Amino acid sequence: MKYIDPDGKDWREALNKFRQSVSASVSIGIQAGVELTLNKTGVSANVNIISKDLGGISEGENAFNLADPTTTQSVSLEVGKWALI
Repeated sequence: MKYIDPDGKDWREALNKFRQSVSASVSIGIQAGVELTLNKTGVSANVNIISKDLGGISEGENAFNLADPTTTQSVSLEVGKWALI
């Protein structure tokens, strides 16, 4: 905040920048994940059997889509910085 409004006299500009930086999403589904650290290397696996993405808030704008939610499925495996699947 101090870099946006260093003298503290114009909170509207700082609040607007803050609103634009916040994002959130809502999804309902069946997911499982695991994360481990082996010899300082991170290993993670995630399985998304099925999810309904209901939307959320992105860059201060309402992005909810309750009438037609997106359906997703995915599998991922990551070792360190590399995604294998």
